[in-house]
This record gives sequence, structure tokens and C-alpha cells, in this order.
Amino acid sequence: MQYEAHTTNILGGAFMRLAAVVSLAVALLACKGGSSNAPAPDAVPEGFCDDTIPCEDPTLPFCDVAGVYPDSNNTPNTCIAQPAIPDCSNTIACPTAEAPVCNSIGECVECLNFSHCNTTNPLCSLSTYTCGPCRTGAKGDAVCEAIDSFQPFCAETGSCVECLANGACGIISAPICDPTEFLCRGCNTGECDAGTCNTITGVCEE
Repeated sequence: MQYEAHTTNILGGAFMRLAAVVSLAVALLACKGGSSNAPAPDAVPEGFCDDTIPCEDPTLPFCDVAGVYPDSNNTPNTCIAQPAIPDCSNTIACPTAEAPVCNSIGECVECLNFSHCNTTNPLCSLSTYTCGPCRTGAKGDAVCEAIDSFQPFCAETGSCVECLANGACGIISAPICDPTEFLCRGCNTGECDAGTCNTITGVCEE
């Protein structure tokens, strides 16, 4: 009787341990399944793809998981046509000075922001990634000043210039803002806001 009871206890303990292991495995599988971002098999939208759901349309074979290519319209997990091989990357530099900057999809472009532009075409278009004219006003002036503090004003020509009015010219020997060149220069007769012009020195004198 003691032998039978001992055997029963051993078998009972083993069964309980086995049941615990099975319960733990089931819980882990349930947890793993619940952490997936993929939709349920019966709720997968058309064109959805990820690491486990491939693209089935032969004309749209590439899965843009992050949604970084233009054909995805910024929508992750989208099947698109095979994208072109990138022109550049973090380790492959752009080969030309005309398009020296690498954008997020591996294209060599002229600019990503105004710091890649110059005072002639200071504003970077975020749709074409090209440098173009600035807009007159405070925002245009701020862009120009950030590019070159010596040309802090946006003129109607769309370029950054040294001055737009005489008040920006703080040099005694160059008190006049040239209305064509937008550069500070010496005065000519009748150009001084106050006083008279010394045409020899270019200085406005009282």
C-alpha cells in the first residue's frame, strides 16, 4: 500500500509539472501572437504586406514596409512596383556638385533645406528639392541672414542682398544703398537723407 501511494504521488507530481509546462507554452504563444502588428488573416486589406505577408500582385512585387517610397504615399506596409536602385546612401556619396545631397529614398538632389542653397537662390523647395528665390518679408530676410549675415535681406529679385534701404548701410564712407545693385556705396549729389554729399569721399556731411 505504501509503495502504491508513493507511486501515485510521483505520477501526480509529474502530471502537474507537465500541465504547468503546457500552460506556459500556450501563454507564450498567445503573447507572441498578440504582439504582431499585422492584421488578422481575415482582415488583411488589399495591398497590405509585411515580413510574413508577401506581395502577390506581380506588377507590385515590392513591400515598402516603412512607406518611404513615393508610390506608397507615405503609407507603410504597401505593395508597390520595384523601386529604382538608390543613387546614394549613408555610405555612397552623390557624384555631382549640381545635386550633392542624398534624400531619404536615395536620390541625389540639390537641397534638403536652405543651408544647402546660396544667396542667389536661397530657398529650398520641399517638393522638388531644388533651390529657388526667396520671398520678400521677415521670413525671407531670416533665411538670407542664416545663409550669409552680410546679405541679410531678401530683394524682390528673389536673391539675398546687402541692403534694401539706406538705413541698413552703417558705414560712414558707404551710406547709400544702391537701388539697382542693393549694395552700400558712397553718396552722389542729392542722395543723402540728411546733409549734403561730399562727392570726393562719398560721405554724407551735415
